[in-house]
Amino acid sequence: MVGVILAGGQSSRMGQEKARVQLAGRTLIEWVSAALKTVCSQLLVVGGSAELADLAVAVPVADAVGGAGPLDGLVAALRAAQHDILVVACDMPFLQPVLLQGLISSAAPQADAVVPLKDGLYEPLVAVYRFSCLRHFEEALSRGVYKVVEAYRGLCVQPVPEACWRSWDPGGLSFFNINRPSDLVRAEELVAKGEVWPTRL
Repeated sequence: MVGVILAGGQSSRMGQEKARVQLAGRTLIEWVSAALKTVCSQLLVVGGSAELADLAVAVPVADAVGGAGPLDGLVAALRAAQHDILVVACDMPFLQPVLLQGLISSAAPQADAVVPLKDGLYEPLVAVYRFSCLRHFEEALSRGVYKVVEAYRGLCVQPVPEACWRSWDPGGLSFFNINRPSDLVRAEELVAKGEVWPTRL
């Protein structure tokens, strides 16, 4: 399984490149890459700069099209990996390794994708995508589809119910993402209280 960090996007709500934001002395991309490395032997960083890939100790990959959203990044990642991938976003510092391993281990042989459900909605940026998704995603992207969930039509998607993934991550910390400065303040509070801590590099 190849680990993929999606680091593209404008970060307009944050006011700066989210992957470089500091949390407890480490950049967000360092938090994310440390968690991914517990379950993946190879990491790719899609979008962003070569410096981001250096921070994550990962291989940099350019977006397939550019400016076409997360689906663009998935196409680029699958092309580069030529293998099944575990995808996460660069702004999710509290990813729990046990949840990441659970997504990998629970994948049924026939599933093209393994995607958690939270509050009844798919969480497409903490998910497993088999290499079989590539041609389907490429076709969707060529039709102007940019949202990942909209590209699921025609795939065998294995939902991971909330009751299931909460057995791995009871507090749902893996899905905490930092979109705006107020989210960063909340993340700093959680770290200060000892409710979360970084995975060892």
